[in-house]
Amino acid sequence: MEKPRVAVIGSGSIGLLLYAYLKLANWPALLVTNRPEQADHLNKEGLTFVAKSGEHQPISVTATPLSSFSAEEAEVGFITVKSFAVKALLPQLQRKKWDGLVFFQNGMTHLEILRQIPARAICCGIVEIGAKRESDVRVQHTGDGTIWIGDMVGDSKNFDPMWACLHNVGLKAQKVTNWRDKMERKLIANAAINPLTGLFRVKNGALIENQLFSLLLKELVKEACVTLGREREVDEHLAYTRAICDKTANNLSSMYMDLTHHRRTEIESITGYLIKEAAKKGIEIPNTSFVYHAVMGMDEEGRKVRMG
Repeated sequence: MEKPRVAVIGSGSIGLLLYAYLKLANWPALLVTNRPEQADHLNKEGLTFVAKSGEHQPISVTATPLSSFSAEEAEVGFITVKSFAVKALLPQLQRKKWDGLVFFQNGMTHLEILRQIPARAICCGIVEIGAKRESDVRVQHTGDGTIWIGDMVGDSKNFDPMWACLHNVGLKAQKVTNWRDKMERKLIANAAINPLTGLFRVKNGALIENQLFSLLLKELVKEACVTLGREREVDEHLAYTRAICDKTANNLSSMYMDLTHHRRTEIESITGYLIKEAAKKGIEIPNTSFVYHAVMGMDEEGRKVRMG
């Protein structure tokens, strides 16, 4: 089978990392950036990929800004923009019937709109690996883990060779049938770690090292489990969340970084999803509600800074 060209739409840490691995696997790929200047830099300078081993590797790049991108340029799309930006992409994605689309977002609010896109297969990608964008032209693979791929619409078995190629060059990508379970597991952890690190301006490890932060972490995990009907799994999810904090102890969460740089956070797609689900079920989740409104308030202050 001829290798279908992949358009990686979004050039943050995950987008750059996926593009680097596609190129290492000799898979035809196009990188679609939000900012034209980033596309220009990447086309001229290439991408520096820093492997888990610390080895630096230059990656040649074919990049185009979203404003110039045509859906006809690729058969498969890896959508790595933040969750709140997915809706704005719909007009671009609806212009043709894709062979396949894979969405790599935190949270779950974006799921309800994905069925509006014509595609033979629509997948979700649950990312449990570490990546850091060090600049517009440099990305580092910072931690082991797996990207879980689940079919939401149709059957993506035609792309199994692509996952195998990525796996062969060091990116663990594995298909799963229980993708919603994987996604909810990550959502529970994100709904605890991200807002707490962002609000308290601490690294991930502080949430298990500081006894008071640890208590708050436990309450948020518990409320998320109750909301999702997983109240019998609180201990399991708490252990998973604490393990992430331990493994990434020196990392700064994406929400911490977004708040620091006055960027819009993904609180709506992560904690906002839990708020809506709890309201449907008549469940009170006071700690989750507090961190949601606190981060939303900081988002609003950040918007004022961005607009000058």
